[in-house]
Amino acid sequence: MQRPPAFSALKREGRAAYESARAGRPLELAPRPVTFHELRLLAFEPPEFEVFARVSRGTYLRALARDLGEALLCGGHLAALVRTRVGAFRLENAVSPEHLGELSAAGRAAEALIPARRAFPEMAMLVAADEGTRREVMWARPLPVERFSLEGERPAAGQSCLILDSEGRALFLAEAAADESGVLLVRPRKKLG
Repeated sequence: MQRPPAFSALKREGRAAYESARAGRPLELAPRPVTFHELRLLAFEPPEFEVFARVSRGTYLRALARDLGEALLCGGHLAALVRTRVGAFRLENAVSPEHLGELSAAGRAAEALIPARRAFPEMAMLVAADEGTRREVMWARPLPVERFSLEGERPAAGQSCLILDSEGRALFLAEAAADESGVLLVRPRKKLG
């Protein structure tokens, strides 16, 4: 069980914890279950040490440093944090800001983009294949799932999915939801393109 840090994006009563903390009224957040799949000591030069951690979603390494400091009665904080992987994204595939600038100056910035299908392999992909469907998606209208071409499995109610155009460009992050009559609708939530 881990108590999230006061400066986190977790919401309570519609307000992010970091907003309350910055206003001088930090929230006391309830501990939540997290998993450390791997935690390795890489270097130790007192009073500092370096670790490698492979953790579940929602784990805060700032909270680990805080908790270790409390347990050792000396306080603790992170001096640095390097994320080597988040979902399908890996540090070794990252493009530096300098290289992105070079690509952009050469009119080749698109080379740095990861196709949506590769970036979100676990999500259902729906293709707005015709112009009418694409236009209604851009207006953020809920549409029956049958209006789309499916890539992979059909989304279930409550499941997030991506809506792509016929060229494979991501248009919207969406959610599948059944209406009152049981028709599965795709509700565009967040515009991406």
